[in-house]
Amino acid sequence: MTIAWTPNLTVHESTIDAQHKQLLAEIQVLLETILAGQGKEQISSILNFLSNYIAQHFFYEENYMQEHSYPGLETHKAIHERFNLKYEEFKLELLREGETEALALKIENFLGKWWIEHITYEDHKYDEYISTHQA
Repeated sequence: MTIAWTPNLTVHESTIDAQHKQLLAEIQVLLETILAGQGKEQISSILNFLSNYIAQHFFYEENYMQEHSYPGLETHKAIHERFNLKYEEFKLELLREGETEALALKIENFLGKWWIEHITYEDHKYDEYISTHQA
């Protein structure tokens, strides 16, 4: 599976779209790093980058929804919080297990698919709301 942003993932806000592109690209790099057996240091570096980037992205996205009075903000924030908890557990598992094909599959299933599904279903909800309720 290639984890990449595609035009159907747009939420019509340039900063958020750029962040989504970067997140998916970094997850793909993580996947390729593990499959190439490039070691725990590089994996740890990518995971730390992702942690920081995800936090920045969620903060920006939640502020964007708040600025546009999106009624589903609290539900969306709760989804972000659940993801963060799972991601921290996942990070520890990655660092414990090291580079394995099973781990690569978990990255595809957890990180890649989660983000693509989240953008497709949850983020498109606020995109639709904002596009139909702009002043």
